[in-house]
Amino acid sequence: MKKTIFIYDYMQNGEVLYNYIKKNDHYNLLKNNKVVYIPFRINKSFSDKIKRVFEIGLINIVRNLITKNSIIVSTAPSRFQSYISKNIICMNHGWATKKTPGNNELNDNNKMKDYKLFKKSCKYIICLSDFDSTYYLKGGNLDKIDSPIFLPLGIPRNDYLLQNKNNINLIHEISSKLGINRMSKKVFFYAPTHRETKENNEEMLKRILEEFEGLDNKLGLSNSILIFRPHYFSKGIKKHIDKFKNIYYAGYDEYPDTRDLMIFSDILITDYSSIFVDYLLLNKPIIFYTFDLPIYQEMRGLVIDYNNNIQTPGPKIRSLQDIVKIEDSKLKEYNLIEAKKFFHKNYDENSSKRIYEFLVSITNNDT
Repeated sequence: MKKTIFIYDYMQNGEVLYNYIKKNDHYNLLKNNKVVYIPFRINKSFSDKIKRVFEIGLINIVRNLITKNSIIVSTAPSRFQSYISKNIICMNHGWATKKTPGNNELNDNNKMKDYKLFKKSCKYIICLSDFDSTYYLKGGNLDKIDSPIFLPLGIPRNDYLLQNKNNINLIHEISSKLGINRMSKKVFFYAPTHRETKENNEEMLKRILEEFEGLDNKLGLSNSILIFRPHYFSKGIKKHIDKFKNIYYAGYDEYPDTRDLMIFSDILITDYSSIFVDYLLLNKPIIFYTFDLPIYQEMRGLVIDYNNNIQTPGPKIRSLQDIVKIEDSKLKEYNLIEAKKFFHKNYDENSSKRIYEFLVSITNNDT
């Protein structure tokens, strides 16, 4: 039976998968099924919603609500998706660092209801490794619901990292876009994650900006630069960054593709963000800066052991100014290869191909 396949995009996974299917549809998935791509929008307008309704078709929407015969490729848990399908394939957007649901969500009845409905309708979870099945969609009343089948096929957006990690032309393009003379400079890429409350986010950003005051000159003296990537939920940061000489703003509003910045950089600085798990595919050093570890552990919760050098494979610093003091020999003490093996079952550029072939297999059978 012909099926409708909805591919939701969030942080590029859906987009990359859909583009792969359009370009490489050797098994006629598009011909034999209706495939609808629904991109993520930070601020969804009314006209955008209407456009989606026309694209899907009102009759088709009603049919899906009644029959639930569609397949949804999801990139984030959603109660709405569980209303139109009992065949959800979840790719998620980041893996292997944080509890999902978080500690702060376990006592939130509405949040847990969302997770519960989603888990009941989720048949498959596409992840990075077997480790992901040990924590995702677990906790509270979720443990009473049968777990979906976890498939460590990799995530589509990481194909780009592996395809372009040695792309010199891309490095030159990014250098020009950022206005940075890349020659002979060490490039730090700082990408902290979002905190769970507005107050914690404001406190984090205040501390970072204060530390930038002392760091800027030290970066210049060490022939280094730092690219700062605030979480896309953080607003109005650029005006505070532009005054620095060696620290560059690279927010989502101006540089939507984080992967280019990862490829451009020499060293990643992060905290609890799953970006470091993807960064391991580039075989480049990582530095961890977690000044609020006890608070974050209590509020959200981690699934990794912060003191385990395989699960957090890099030096832990107490101040951002410490980054210019770390010798290359110190960075080489950490086994990035073993860390990569822990977090990734596959570390090639074929994640989209594997997921596409899986979609073909389940659409040829009743799911």
